[in-house]
Amino acid sequence: MEKPQTWRDLLAEIIRNPDEKRRIARALDVNPLTLTRWVHGESVPRLHNLRRLLEVVPDQRARFQPLIVKEFGEFTPASSEFTPAPVKSIPVTFYSYVLNLSSTIVPEQRFWSICNTVLHEALNQLDPGRLGLQLSIILCHAPSYGHTIRCLRERLGLGTPPWEEQMEPQTRFLGAESLAGYVVSINRPQVIANLNEKHEFPNHLPEHALSAAAAPILYASRSAGCLLVASTKT
Repeated sequence: MEKPQTWRDLLAEIIRNPDEKRRIARALDVNPLTLTRWVHGESVPRLHNLRRLLEVVPDQRARFQPLIVKEFGEFTPASSEFTPAPVKSIPVTFYSYVLNLSSTIVPEQRFWSICNTVLHEALNQLDPGRLGLQLSIILCHAPSYGHTIRCLRERLGLGTPPWEEQMEPQTRFLGAESLAGYVVSINRPQVIANLNEKHEFPNHLPEHALSAAAAPILYASRSAGCLLVASTKT
């Protein structure tokens, strides 16, 4: 692969991934089509958008900055170090969008569509700098007989490096001794601030995780499973 000659070439390389294109567009508060227009030279971004771009893709900052300066001599980054942007409130339009999905998507696709949409928004809110966060949906597994739930199953997950952006369909089963199982059994969220310190759930959390949290997914006081969050930060 040829080395990008301009920042536009580098941006084109990055946004070949549709999920990454949507993430960057959301973080910059622009239409995804605007990124394509920047790449093709049909539009010129404002300097504050370029500064924000460096913050949104910190792992590419060292490659982007000299290429941007090459075209925009007056460009100076906002800071020599990346500072995570403050978490924004969830826009009302997002709630409306999810409710619309719930009422219009066919039942067979409803779970995946809503969970995927919510997890993408959560990643954008909680890890805009892509420093390392994994979100997983863990569901109660229907028993083969009786009405007692005996285990949980990891069904869907998204992440930022070092984890995969779109996790493969999961077949991992978890019991009451796991963080997810414990949270579902007590119907209350739990946090492990530092996995290097002593805790009760040593064998059921993702590799690279330094902290974790889980919160039950409740409806009318009944639990369907939980959201499991793992981070590379303490």
